[in-house]
Amino acid sequence: MAVAHIIFGNALDLSKGGSLPTLYVDADMVSETFTSFATHQETAIVAPKLGSNPVCVIACDTAIYVAIGVTPNATVATSRLYMPAGSVFGVTCKAGDKASVVAA
Repeated sequence: MAVAHIIFGNALDLSKGGSLPTLYVDADMVSETFTSFATHQETAIVAPKLGSNPVCVIACDTAIYVAIGVTPNATVATSRLYMPAGSVFGVTCKAGDKASVVAA
């Protein structure tokens, strides 16, 4: 079974850089898991409106394309990111953003 897991939260401190942001573990952190994504799927969860550093972290066990935004569509080649199987990716985003995934 293919799995893609998406987490939205607020980063503790983006000024220090690093490969993945450290998320607050509190009420504004939300996550969603997709177990099948042969077609484009958009998250029901959104980036938090609280805090000042909204971030999205995606982990996948199968190769996927992912897009982040207000109305993301991972099938659009100009606005997506390729993630190889077994990868994890963290990115800053805007409050209210969603994620979209589709199998690569």
